[in-house]
Amino acid sequence: MPLPSPCGNSIGKIVLSPSGCGVWHGAWSALKSHLSSLRATWPLSTPSGQHWFIVHREDAAKVLLLKQQVQDQTERYLETAQGRSRLQGRYDWDAVVMDSTTRRMVRSDFELFFQREGWFHQHNLPYRRGYLFWGPPGNGKTATLRVMAARPHIQPYTLDLSDLEEKSPDVLRLFENAAANTPALVILEDLDRAFPTEGKRTQERTVSFQTLLNCLDGVGTQYGVIVVATANDPTCLDSAILKRPGRFDRVVQFRNPDTDLRREYYRRLNATLAGEQFEVAIDKTEGFSFAQLRETYILGLSRHSSTAGRSRSPMSLKPSNFTRREHRI
Repeated sequence: MPLPSPCGNSIGKIVLSPSGCGVWHGAWSALKSHLSSLRATWPLSTPSGQHWFIVHREDAAKVLLLKQQVQDQTERYLETAQGRSRLQGRYDWDAVVMDSTTRRMVRSDFELFFQREGWFHQHNLPYRRGYLFWGPPGNGKTATLRVMAARPHIQPYTLDLSDLEEKSPDVLRLFENAAANTPALVILEDLDRAFPTEGKRTQERTVSFQTLLNCLDGVGTQYGVIVVATANDPTCLDSAILKRPGRFDRVVQFRNPDTDLRREYYRRLNATLAGEQFEVAIDKTEGFSFAQLRETYILGLSRHSSTAGRSRSPMSLKPSNFTRREHRI
């Protein structure tokens, strides 16, 4: 009997990641205890250590709901070269404000990757993916990474290549661990700080440049591994990272939000914001990042709270809070 694909979604076959990956850590027994009432063949293990079982079609929806409930209560961890840290956030793309182009290049492509494993095989393509997110700080690169890392059944790893404590063997070991626990996500933040062009280097590298290239080219990036790197300014990157096709399948710019996105972001913070002053504030914040917009909202909220005892007027964003660009946070 063929084993189900780790990324498959055929009804009747339900695949769970092993507890060693952290996805089901501490919750596998909770799921197991509820299965006795359902018509299910108790899990067998694949060579990769995944648990799988077959359920009747009539019970499939119940099992999927139960699996989601257990997973929602399960602690997720972000693996690093030095240990692990608790992963914050949920797999909710609506929590990130982004324009339609960025949404298509990131969310759609990311989700499609897991649905097209067979397509990669059919066309003899390596089943892996690479993204480079770039743009000024505070525009959602890290928030997008959190959503990607929270996807069910994926094991996230992260490396700070600018950290002098990280060595080449640490990088190789982390990529090897990712390859052994697929599907996996490897996050490389601030790549331009760690591997700038020769003239802009401010410190000696503790990670071999060739080690990084080998990992990106597939020596360490195996089947089912997704690599996401971030940079504030890709023109500062060593050209060797970008000049070879295939290292990054998608290069996505995270721009400062335009008028519509600024309005949407503020209204997510407070749905009651409206009126002439609000629209003037939208115009005055042209060129602000999402992080700076958040600070202007906090400033406005603080000022409103301090006068709440003297006025019953609703909270508003006043242009006077940020009329001069040099006062931006």
